Amino acid sequence: MLSLNTPMRGHIRPISRTASLLAPALSLFIFWYVQPWAVKAYNDLCASQGMLYPGEWSAKYCAVLLAVIAVPVLAARSNLLVGINLMLSLAMALGAACLLTTAGNTPFECFSVAGHYNDRTSGLEDFDFWYFLLVPVSYCLLLIDLIVWGARKMIARFARSSPA
Repeated sequence: MLSLNTPMRGHIRPISRTASLLAPALSLFIFWYVQPWAVKAYNDLCASQGMLYPGEWSAKYCAVLLAVIAVPVLAARSNLLVGINLMLSLAMALGAACLLTTAGNTPFECFSVAGHYNDRTSGLEDFDFWYFLLVPVSYCLLLIDLIVWGARKMIARFARSSPA
C-alpha cells in the first residue's frame, strides 16, 4: 500500500484532538460571554412586570461541561472518531459564533405557557440543546469505537496464538 511519510502525518491526530478540545472551549466561553446580553435584553423588557431572566451559567459549570466533552475526545481510538469529534466540535463553535449576533435580541414575550419563559430570540436555548445532544452522541460513538477496537485486539491475539 502506498503511504506518504511526511513529518505532518504523525501529528494529525494530536492536532485534531487539540482542535476538538479548543472548539468547545471557545464555544462555552462565547456562551458564557454573551449570556449577560440575553439577560439584559429580557430584563429591560420584562423587569417592570416582575419577571426576571432565569439564572446564568457560572464559569465553573462551563468548565465541568468542557471536562465532560473532553473524555470522548481524548479516549477516541480510531481516526474516524477523531475526525467526527473534530467536525462536531467545529459545528458547535460555528453555532456559538452565531450567538454573537443573536444573543442581545429583544424577546417577543415575557412569559409563555404556565409562566415559564421560552427563549426564542437569543439562540441560547438552541445552543444548550445542541450541546446536550452532542454529549450523548459523543459517548455512544466512543462506546462503539471502543467495542470495535477491543474486538480487533481480541481477533489479533487469537490469530497470533492459534496454531498455523
